[in-house]
Amino acid sequence: MRTRAAVYVGVLWVSSAILLAPPTLSAAALSRRVSQPAGPGLNVQTQVPPNSAKGETAAPGGDEYRLIFPTNSIGTARTVNSEDEAVRASKFDSFIEQLSKVGAEGYRLTSFVYAQSGLPVGVVKRDVARYEYRWLAVRSGYDWLEGAEGFKQMFASLSQKGFRLADHSYIELYCEENSCAAMNVFLLEREIGVERPVRFAVLGWEKKPSVPAVAEFKRKLSEGLFPKQVFAGFDIWFEEGEAGGRHWSGDAEIELVWYDPSWWGSDTNRSVNKLAKRGYRVGLINWDTALMYRTPGSTGFNYYWVDAKKKSFEKQVAQLQAKGAIYVTTYEEENKLIFERRLSDDGKRREYKVLKVEFRFDADAGGNRVRIDLAAQGKEALSALRDLVKEGFVVRDLFLSGRQVGAILERPV
Repeated sequence: MRTRAAVYVGVLWVSSAILLAPPTLSAAALSRRVSQPAGPGLNVQTQVPPNSAKGETAAPGGDEYRLIFPTNSIGTARTVNSEDEAVRASKFDSFIEQLSKVGAEGYRLTSFVYAQSGLPVGVVKRDVARYEYRWLAVRSGYDWLEGAEGFKQMFASLSQKGFRLADHSYIELYCEENSCAAMNVFLLEREIGVERPVRFAVLGWEKKPSVPAVAEFKRKLSEGLFPKQVFAGFDIWFEEGEAGGRHWSGDAEIELVWYDPSWWGSDTNRSVNKLAKRGYRVGLINWDTALMYRTPGSTGFNYYWVDAKKKSFEKQVAQLQAKGAIYVTTYEEENKLIFERRLSDDGKRREYKVLKVEFRFDADAGGNRVRIDLAAQGKEALSALRDLVKEGFVVRDLFLSGRQVGAILERPV
């Protein structure tokens, strides 16, 4: 059982954001850039709609998705998966370089995994705008945010320049007695050329909040701030605008669910499903915290947690697919996937495919740097993914299965 402990910020890293493919480049030059992508990627040829606002295509060459990962790291093939600070920094610097390059070509990050994988890996999708990225890492105790003033202050400065929180990963380094040392990695995103300040807020408690927490949650909604991510503990991240309000607006009733460490029998899954049977749906969920909403006329639901590390994982996904369940999100260390199923079957079905990607690490002649690329199995997986996208599948998420990175794809049936 985990216990919240005081937070101490040990180190804070900030990578330099990289801005490429400026508007002055010609269409031909942009096309050449895509023909030589900045790192291994998935190229899916589709018709590219024009960007009516800027009079240009979103992504020259028409690639739909790309898989992004660092192309190099300091150290050796043995240390590339380590949590050594210098090794981690070199991997993320390379990852952000690749991510910002494709972002400048008209792609946007849609999913990111890191915990226990040893590599930061992301999937990007073609977009009508262009983006740049940065990363921050904070080493702390278990409570990642309340005491991490360094991170909040740094983000506050960057939010004034238009950066938003794109994604986050929590890595538990070790635990001793009632406290844990952890690493929290944050990916920040900004649309190129847009530096309008972004409002944000954090709701966090040192223990399970009482009923008034819902009132505070609603107050944030009334201010135009919407929940975007849930972090370890009882911390909820809010941002304005595109963070989304479709679940929380109108006449929606709201419930907040927490794991209660004071009660040995506390079970977040059971609590979520108890509310779901009354018509509540999961809006956001992570780390024993669920934000749930119910709209008028909502029927009952049931939620399922599927462990991607188990041999029966793909069989369980197929069984849930047959019952009409739909994929919702990854959970905690991104090795569990959550599905939702209506108690009253509406007859609608979605088909799912699961692919897993492996990487290879080749040391250079000097023995102090590693080149990272897809293994043969990984290239085969990307080839299969390319075919599936042509058949109408979309990439819903990345997840972790041991040290393998998986992708779950979905299409309506």
